[in-house]
Amino acid sequence: MVEIKKLMQKNDDGTSDQFYPETHVAAILGLSGFLKDTFGTGIGVGPGVSSVNGKTGVVFITQKDLGIVLATSKNDGLLSSELYQKIKELIDSPSSSNPDRELSAELVSDRIYQLSYKNEEFNPKTTIEAVDGLEEALTESGIKGDKGDPGEQGPPGTAENLTLATEETDGLMSKTDKQQVNRLSKYSFIRTGEI
Repeated sequence: MVEIKKLMQKNDDGTSDQFYPETHVAAILGLSGFLKDTFGTGIGVGPGVSSVNGKTGVVFITQKDLGIVLATSKNDGLLSSELYQKIKELIDSPSSSNPDRELSAELVSDRIYQLSYKNEEFNPKTTIEAVDGLEEALTESGIKGDKGDPGEQGPPGTAENLTLATEETDGLMSKTDKQQVNRLSKYSFIRTGEI
């Protein structure tokens, strides 16, 4: 049995720190077996696979090695042949050369497309948040909307509108509120302590 001890180094302030000496992989007992049988699973954790489909050394994995078959217009693969054909049509046929397509997109300028549905141009409904660059464009252009119609002039204010309320008539407050305020004035409040 091997006795295991820590290597400690004493610092100037009296404390100690553990340290590990530099060593070589060949000096680590049991490393080879550990790599061949990781935690008893029988699965090694070596530097990599030793072969792929019979190939050894530096191996470049191809579609064939992984069993990947690409779709064609006649044969299914990663995609169905039908889906492959539709994607190919979208790539190969611009909307102007295929007017029978219900939904199409035609490149107008850099990353800008005009959408058409049954040969009728349309603009999809969207929100302001989805319009890329709108805030910058408005800020840079300094565009302001037209000033709206100010509407009709209201009647001038009169002294009648500023009459004081009484317990019988409304004024700057309702007569009911005035009655309540007058009732409060009949009460006296005595300070009995600090709050």
